[in-house]
Amino acid sequence: MTDISRTTRVRDDDVAEWPLLERDAEVGALADAVAATRDGRGGVVLVRAAAGLGKTRLLGTAAQLARAENMAVLQAGGSVLERDFPFGVVLRLLERWIREAPEQERARAFEGSAALAEPMLLGGQAVEQALAGGSEASLVHALHWLVVNLSGERPLALIVDDLHWADAQSIRFLIQLAARIEELGVLVVAAVRPREPGAQTELLAQLTAGTNVRLVELPALSDAASAVLVRGEAARADAFVQSCFEETGGNPFLLRELLRALAADGVEGSADDVQRVRAIGPEAVAHSVAATLARLGAECAALATAVAVLGDDADLHVAALLAELDGPAASRAAAALQDAGLLDDDAALRFRHPLLRRAVYERPAPAARAALHRTAARLLIDRAAPHDVASHLVLTHGAGERWAVDVLRTAAREASALAGHAAAARLLRRALLEPPEAADRPAILAEAALAAVQAGAEDADPALMAAIEAAAAGRDRARLWLVLARTRFQRGEMRESVEAAEHGLAALDGSEAEESLTLELEAARNAAALWTPAGSAAVAARFAASAQGDAPPRTQGEREVLAWLAGLELLRGEDRARTLTFARRAWDDGAYLREGGGDAAAMGAMTSSLVRSGAWEEAFTVLDALIDDARRRASPLAYATWRTTRGTCLLHVGRLAEAESDLEDALAARALGWDATAPIAIESLVTVLIEQDRLDDADATLRTAATLERKFATGPMWASVLAARGRHALASGDPQAARDHFLAAGRFTREVLRTDNPAVIPWRSEAALAERALGATEAALALAAEEVAVARRFGAPRPLAVALRAQAVIVGGADGLALASEAAQVAQDGGAVLVHARALGTIGALLRASRRRSDAQDQLRRALDIAAERGAHALARTLREELVASGGRPRRARTHGPGSLTAGERRVALLAADGLTNRQIADALFVTPKAIGFHLGNVYRKLGIGGREHLTAALERTR
Repeated sequence: MTDISRTTRVRDDDVAEWPLLERDAEVGALADAVAATRDGRGGVVLVRAAAGLGKTRLLGTAAQLARAENMAVLQAGGSVLERDFPFGVVLRLLERWIREAPEQERARAFEGSAALAEPMLLGGQAVEQALAGGSEASLVHALHWLVVNLSGERPLALIVDDLHWADAQSIRFLIQLAARIEELGVLVVAAVRPREPGAQTELLAQLTAGTNVRLVELPALSDAASAVLVRGEAARADAFVQSCFEETGGNPFLLRELLRALAADGVEGSADDVQRVRAIGPEAVAHSVAATLARLGAECAALATAVAVLGDDADLHVAALLAELDGPAASRAAAALQDAGLLDDDAALRFRHPLLRRAVYERPAPAARAALHRTAARLLIDRAAPHDVASHLVLTHGAGERWAVDVLRTAAREASALAGHAAAARLLRRALLEPPEAADRPAILAEAALAAVQAGAEDADPALMAAIEAAAAGRDRARLWLVLARTRFQRGEMRESVEAAEHGLAALDGSEAEESLTLELEAARNAAALWTPAGSAAVAARFAASAQGDAPPRTQGEREVLAWLAGLELLRGEDRARTLTFARRAWDDGAYLREGGGDAAAMGAMTSSLVRSGAWEEAFTVLDALIDDARRRASPLAYATWRTTRGTCLLHVGRLAEAESDLEDALAARALGWDATAPIAIESLVTVLIEQDRLDDADATLRTAATLERKFATGPMWASVLAARGRHALASGDPQAARDHFLAAGRFTREVLRTDNPAVIPWRSEAALAERALGATEAALALAAEEVAVARRFGAPRPLAVALRAQAVIVGGADGLALASEAAQVAQDGGAVLVHARALGTIGALLRASRRRSDAQDQLRRALDIAAERGAHALARTLREELVASGGRPRRARTHGPGSLTAGERRVALLAADGLTNRQIADALFVTPKAIGFHLGNVYRKLGIGGREHLTAALERTR
């Protein structure tokens, strides 16, 4: 490999010939990353080092290497003034290229989910209007797909300097991109300082820990390398050279500034100058800057201060106004500052290094700096975006000026539209300190409180109470009480939520003009009251009475209460029909989704009620609509949640391959920060894998639950993980561990979920089978009988069939045969295919035990055909053994054709058969086009076909 690092030069005039020393390994790592990306294997390189060690210069080298390979290169950097603006770094990376791209190329870039990013990059309409309702996850996903589309033209390099000053949303975007970047022709090279105050430390740590991220840490230069730089062409004393190294620690930037400061003092580098080196060393940058500005004069000092206040890429005209210089004087000063090495040579004014800017910025007193920032904001109000103006106002003291309040409110609205609610709250708090006019204060308090709620801020409740106290009586105050009621509900503070809703109703004082708001407050009160001992019975009784009629719910609030009632009825486990009535009325032929969106609070309770009650066709209709909604909104987190529920439903009806695909896709979203229903996804996927006789894969999936334990171990969903552990232990031949896990799951369901309903988790029948394996027959019988009783009471077919079949195994004999027969019939009528097959297998085993071999073989063959067709290999293996024991001969298993496709391959094949392109399939499934190509290659090989034009016919053969 060519030693590029030896020939790279810096731009500073006085050190232009300094070589890039001791960076061969780092440049080699960049060259390797560029070569891999050129070949379609992207990655992330993080260059981490303290200020002055050469991060920016290495990023420049990365850009050169990428351009040499004909890669598109987009560059941007974090800014200390703009690190609170959502997606600021990403927008700077992309917006100039997008704006200047030809129309046809731009249209390709915004295909699919990337279309959601178009308004904020092109500004075709107000951002807050274009992105109303869009979550941060949706915007991150849209930007991710924009980068995927851009890299489809040619490999792409994204170069990000000063990542430690980046906003949180931009870093989350990089985290998502990094999760699958190895399948893309995209290289990210970013520079970051360690332990930078104000940085997004946790997010940067998450990015650094990514599997596709290579960390390159720059050490300081050795004393030998420092000596090369200090001596240059001059003969300098060894003691002088060594003292320069000791004072700068081998930091090349500090070394350069020290030499500048010494040169300004006339120091030549003899042994007698060592004391001067030590006197200047700790303040080398400040000393060098002060000496340079003193030499250049007052006009240059004023312009340098103006540029430091304005930040990166300052406009010369604006800087001149801030420095109170006329045009010619400002031009002369800028040229002089560039010649002196303080500013870059670009048309836009920027310091050559952040440490130089800091040294200039800190020269004025704090009060003087604040005044300069207010003047800068006033100058920029008609020249820059509101968030740029606001970034200066937050560094000033209040002056009671209306224009400043207006700018801060506008910037806050823009931040909220980009899901930057925390930034919006900070801007609005600053607006309150201006302060605003008395008439505007209540509205700003309300805006600040709402932003704090959306950001999940710890001070959201106090902010809401302050806004409520300031709000006018009536609608404004009632609306804020409603927000507080919903906030407390989400935190599980049910009594407090009820109280807040009642305060809101009192604020309206029965006003007939506010019927809609009254209904929303009543719905919030009822939803919270459901979870309080005193309120749940009354609310359930009132809605149960209304549920007998055909009148649809009038409002979204009523649908929400009905959805919670469905969930509550499921937990009560008394009446399946009533549970389904509440769920169907909540869905209201899709009005619940159309009017409230897929993130409605009780949507999960409603869908779970449909699935667990065995209304599977209705559940599939609802879940397919929710998944389509998540795709339209480009929301990978909602997509994962509903794929989890649908995967569980598919498991219950015995469609294992499809269930596996849904559940694996859902769990893949954990790389994007999703974990909402991850314990349920793990339970269902582990169950699928056990059914498929893949115990090692099931064990690997269970191990991933360890990362969730801290968050979920005391909550209701942890029972799902415990049940999954029990199933794995039982399938692995460890009934004692299985029993312990099942009983622990039972404690969770009773004490945390407060339910006995086996439709939630059939822990008793599973524990009963473990007890039987341990020889504890009496305990097994008691558990099985109890589960049959509670399953009959609720009436859902699958849990009743599961309980009956377990009881049949334990009881045995003629009574067991009758129970197994009932289980088979209930399962068949309810559509629980694999439970039906398992019950048939139990009938066959009991018939064989009673020496009715011919009858046993008939039942076992029926069960085996079902198990083999559904890919339930563990059950099929057991049934084959039982069939052989009964004297029968099993058929040979299929090893090729459509039945051999994995879950992921089958889903991709079905979408390709429907006419979707690889890119469209990847967008729909939230994966990369490269992954789709890989799956399709396997599909063609297994089906023995040459391409997608033959897919429909090949797949139809098994439908």
